[in-house]
Amino acid sequence: MEEKRKNYLTTGEFAKLCGVTKDALFHYDRIGLLKPELTKENGYRYYSLNQFFTFDLISILKEAGSSLREIKEYIHHQDTKRFLAILQEKQASLAAEQRKIDKMQRLLQSTIEITRQGLAAAYTKPQIQWGEQEYLIVFAVSSLAEERQWLDQVCEHFDYCASCGVEEEIPLGCIVLQQNLEKGLFIENFYYTKIAGPVVSDRLFVKPAGWYGIIDHQGPYDTLADSYQQLLQFIQQQQYQICGNGYEKDLIDYFAVSDPEQYVTRISIQVTPTVKSSAT
Repeated sequence: MEEKRKNYLTTGEFAKLCGVTKDALFHYDRIGLLKPELTKENGYRYYSLNQFFTFDLISILKEAGSSLREIKEYIHHQDTKRFLAILQEKQASLAAEQRKIDKMQRLLQSTIEITRQGLAAAYTKPQIQWGEQEYLIVFAVSSLAEERQWLDQVCEHFDYCASCGVEEEIPLGCIVLQQNLEKGLFIENFYYTKIAGPVVSDRLFVKPAGWYGIIDHQGPYDTLADSYQQLLQFIQQQQYQICGNGYEKDLIDYFAVSDPEQYVTRISIQVTPTVKSSAT
């Protein structure tokens, strides 16, 4: 009996060999996934060394994302083709998960950069800057829309972006059309999400490369008109004129602070140097 006993490991010894707790082995026993090869009349459980290979298989499949129920079913109906199919399925699942992680990393990095811009912003100091071309997915919202209707449209917008598989920034921006800017109306005509590149979509809007008058506004959204007026005066003083739309982009918003007085919104308006007629 002592010689036979040496071929087996106690629950504690087997748990140590596998790098798990005894409770994990008790759980596997209860659900019929990995039962001890020998159970004495006194209730002591013993595992054979060969069962380490079964445990290793369980660990691999579990690490690959299989549920214990799926693993149990496979172990009870084990064959090579089925094993290959499981691995290929889990490989595809992990690849999809990796794409999600990569996307979230890009979103986080983008948000970090935007927030840093907000922290470094020179409030109420307008300037003229060159802006690169950007691609936006837009949707129009009526100024008369109720809050619930607006929220429904925002949710539909994000669902649409997800369905297109586009890489987007987290903040939702606004567009004020040129004709409204020229009338002194600073009402958002479109909301947008910036994306990484062009896509085939009837909602695609291209923000052109060019010169932009820019001002970083600090405060709640209902005070943006003050910064718009200041920026328009600055544009005129610098001998530029409006030649395109205005864009609002949150640098610091409710994600970062709870006090709207601390919000930072970048306003940019496309401009061109004023053409002076030559004297004859």
